[in-house]
Amino acid sequence: MLRRAPMAYLWNQLGALWLFAAAFLLALVEARTLREVGYGVLTVALTVYNTASYAAAFGLEDAATIFVPRAFTRDGRAATATLIRRLLIARAVCLLVICMAFYWGTPALARLLTAHSWPGAGFLAKTLHDMQFETVGLPLAIYVAGAGLVSMLASIFTALLRTRLTLVVNGLAQVVNVAGVLLASRLGYGVEGVIWVLAVVAWLATAVYLLRLLPLLRRWEQEGQTATSFGPVLQMGGAAWLTNLISGALLKQSAVSLMQYFAISVAAIGYFNLAFQSAHAAAFLLIAGLGGVGMAAMSAAYAGTDAAGLGFAWRTVSKLQILLAVPVLAFCLGQANTLVVLLYTPSFAVVGPLMGLFLLFNIAQRLAGGGAHQAALYVLGRQGLALATQWAGLVMTLALGVLLIPRGGALGGPAGALIAVGAGQLGAELLQLALVWRFLRRTYPIRFGLRICLALTPPVVLATLWPSAWLLHQRLPIGFISLPASLVNVTVSGLAFTLLLFVGLLVTRPVEPEDMALVERLNPRLRLLLAPFVSGRKHGASHH
Repeated sequence: MLRRAPMAYLWNQLGALWLFAAAFLLALVEARTLREVGYGVLTVALTVYNTASYAAAFGLEDAATIFVPRAFTRDGRAATATLIRRLLIARAVCLLVICMAFYWGTPALARLLTAHSWPGAGFLAKTLHDMQFETVGLPLAIYVAGAGLVSMLASIFTALLRTRLTLVVNGLAQVVNVAGVLLASRLGYGVEGVIWVLAVVAWLATAVYLLRLLPLLRRWEQEGQTATSFGPVLQMGGAAWLTNLISGALLKQSAVSLMQYFAISVAAIGYFNLAFQSAHAAAFLLIAGLGGVGMAAMSAAYAGTDAAGLGFAWRTVSKLQILLAVPVLAFCLGQANTLVVLLYTPSFAVVGPLMGLFLLFNIAQRLAGGGAHQAALYVLGRQGLALATQWAGLVMTLALGVLLIPRGGALGGPAGALIAVGAGQLGAELLQLALVWRFLRRTYPIRFGLRICLALTPPVVLATLWPSAWLLHQRLPIGFISLPASLVNVTVSGLAFTLLLFVGLLVTRPVEPEDMALVERLNPRLRLLLAPFVSGRKHGASHH
């Protein structure tokens, strides 16, 4: 499985990039074909869909990413098939309960809220009415069930490091989604037709995944073989579910709620949201495919409680977080104002400094490991500690938000909210780093991070000083077309940034001998590519 990890990351990363692009294209098609009112109804409906999907997840995808590789490498295919069957049954039961409660409970809740004058009841009743549940309720429930199974099956194939299949299936599903939504809207089927398209495509993708998984599911354990206990799987899922709830929703939502409480303007809240989303997208641009693959690789390395193997995998994933994410974030930091104007028009130029502020916290978080530690805690069975660190991060966010958001000036309002969220995320990351460092007794690759930062210094200075202000509102003729000068400026500065970074890496040589030894075992063809960046003389030496 570990030999499949490099290509698994590549396929998973390509799939993630395609999903980013497809999601943007799908939103564009929905907004332009459904118009303002229809798109508003769809937005409300899909918000409820996201809530229902999250409630039905119960962290089973994270549990699958940990326990499926462990069962595959330690107990064999039959035990893996038994575990996968139990995971699918558990997910199906959760989805059935949530969808039934959603389909029959939502109308009852709307009637109850309409009949009483509780605080906030009118607002909630209006939200449910705007969703037009009488027409979209059934396809939305079917969509929740289908998408939930697709997510579970995709995580299983990712856990087995078979990500080329997830790239093909999810990629084709997104193509069909865009075409189907466009056709349904053009034919006048409206929001209901759009949701039916999404639901049908989700179930078709589910069928493809199940057919591909069928040969493995047919395997049954022989007498005397031991299966993976399902109790720890559920415990892991529950803890991961709560952890994801905090890191994925509550940190940001707590900052937004505090801004609302302190009467910060809606426009300022929008600036906060744009800065948060832009920096978040930059942080995950090149590492989105690493999440499930990195956790699966750690779990496979730890099979048989091999702490040394897990420590080596943990260091490797941490280095990849630094190498792949920090240069992108550093370039975006230097070009924050230009990127904001290019993406959101000059009317949102005020978001540039806010985005730069939040990018600093994102860079620090990636240098501190950027998610590798939480995966290692999951593999070690210390999911309770991972949850506790996220709670600590949430408390820090709330405390800093109360102190900073009401203040005026450069550190108040949306800037204070971004500082609070960034500090909460970074604080949780550092706590997890301290815990994993203690459990695994392996040094964190600080030297590697410092060498990457040293290599980045000249290109960051260039990106920051690059003349761009006078280009923000200009257009440049290129052949028969006219392009925004800001786009040309970002492209040229990006090429210069990449060239200087390459030279800097040749000078600092951040790759360590143990990294080269790992590359030679997994993919010898990469040796010549990485050899110029290796520190030390004995490129084949290994510390493990």
